[in-house]
Amino acid sequence: MEYWKFVAGIGLFLFGMSGLEQAIEELAGRNFKLFLIRFTSNRLLAVFHGIWMTALLQSSSLVILMVIAFAGANILPLSRCLGIVLGANLGTTFTGWIVQFLGFSYGFETVALPILAIGSIGISYFRAKNKFHSIFLLLCSFGILMLGMDFIKSGASEGLKFIDLQQLIGGKAYLLLPIGFVVTAIIQSSTTMMVITLSALHAGLLDLTSSAWVIIGADLGTTVTGLIGSLGGNVLKRRVGLAHFSFNLSTAILAVLLAPFLISSIQSWWPSAPDTQILVAFHSTFNALGIVLFLPFLSQFEAVLSRLVKSEVSQLCPKLAATGTDVPEAALHAIAAEIFGLQKKVSDFVLAIISIGQKSAHDLAGSIEMYERIKDVETEILAYAAELQRSALDPVDSWNLQSRLAALRKAIEAAKAARDIEHNLVEFRESVVDTIHSIPKLLEAQYFEFGKSIVEAGEQTKGLISVAQQKRLSLQNDGIHFQVSQDLYDLAQKDPQVLQLVSEALNANREIYLSNRLLLESMALNG
Repeated sequence: MEYWKFVAGIGLFLFGMSGLEQAIEELAGRNFKLFLIRFTSNRLLAVFHGIWMTALLQSSSLVILMVIAFAGANILPLSRCLGIVLGANLGTTFTGWIVQFLGFSYGFETVALPILAIGSIGISYFRAKNKFHSIFLLLCSFGILMLGMDFIKSGASEGLKFIDLQQLIGGKAYLLLPIGFVVTAIIQSSTTMMVITLSALHAGLLDLTSSAWVIIGADLGTTVTGLIGSLGGNVLKRRVGLAHFSFNLSTAILAVLLAPFLISSIQSWWPSAPDTQILVAFHSTFNALGIVLFLPFLSQFEAVLSRLVKSEVSQLCPKLAATGTDVPEAALHAIAAEIFGLQKKVSDFVLAIISIGQKSAHDLAGSIEMYERIKDVETEILAYAAELQRSALDPVDSWNLQSRLAALRKAIEAAKAARDIEHNLVEFRESVVDTIHSIPKLLEAQYFEFGKSIVEAGEQTKGLISVAQQKRLSLQNDGIHFQVSQDLYDLAQKDPQVLQLVSEALNANREIYLSNRLLLESMALNG
């Protein structure tokens, strides 16, 4: 049972940490993010905020993932991100001091149980998303986290006392470094690994030197979370992920080289301290040295990261990347070409939605991916247009740019109108009522060929249709909308029991009609 207590302690600790993260996110929300943006204006402030945020959240991994997300959204520049990452490495050592002074010196249960009692009872009186619910969730989660620490401590002391870890590694303490790395990478929490190691040291299962090797490995293992979080992201996200790994790798090498000196120095400065306290001090010291080592050279390190992880030429809008913004006329032509490409993507998406009533769940996932790609293209075009607007545009170029941006907005609105009825068409397809099951086929029969004709009209004129073409196609769209509405009314008259779902079908008909109309307006403006 002590083994299970040890494992349950790890589970409770991770569960409590998850709840703590959720509560702080609910309490902080937008204000916390704005605070982070405003008060990290220089490197020292960024390091300081990285320290206290990690100490508060009890998770350097969460802070790193948050920083990576901010970098990916261009909310924080790389220089500020690097400072926060440095501070997070030191902030994560705060847990060790909590374990030392509350766990071994005072007793976790004495603190955990009252907090857990107040928090768990308080949660039941308030609904989710309520401010007081979040406060009591924070208390409850912190109590669970501390109870998990207590289980780990007692479970390690009793359940693992028959395992001779020293004999297991054959006296080669350095073998514990990769073990610390692998276990931390799996559980994604160096904090949990610190609690386990302190418990093993307190129980006499590890000596001080062996424990130091585990902690060094755990510090390096926690970088795996950040590396995974940065994969597939933009260039800034990947730079932050690489920076975190580089910081911790350099700090780990420093700790390996200086471990004997640092441990003996701390012991001489603090002769009465137990080994657990020496280990916590060692953990904080080598992470503080890592900050001292990197902080003066952050600008140079940022330049190195920029060379190692280079900006990539966009694959979504290659014409924009190839043209640049130096010549406004060429830039406007490039924008028009990319918007026409987007209009074709929107048309393909609308056709996919129209026919989704006859397709599988796999095709549904494909349509979601199509919509996300459309939004990505929109983002790149808007970013390029914003850069172009910084240059001195004459009134004609400025008007042409606004016309193209209006075409872009219409195209995106067309995609959104189609996306809003996707779930309705799937519901119709899955219906056991034949009348309802036939509705997607009715819509596809009327609209599919017309949708293809919109793209064909655009391809003949390279994306810019004439007023006459727009009027002709709009009238055709009006006629299809009217005919489908009549067909749906006829279905309702034949089977009054399905009147409500026919009403939803009329809405779907309206959205497809609106999507086609917006797409035609977009193609008339893109000139």
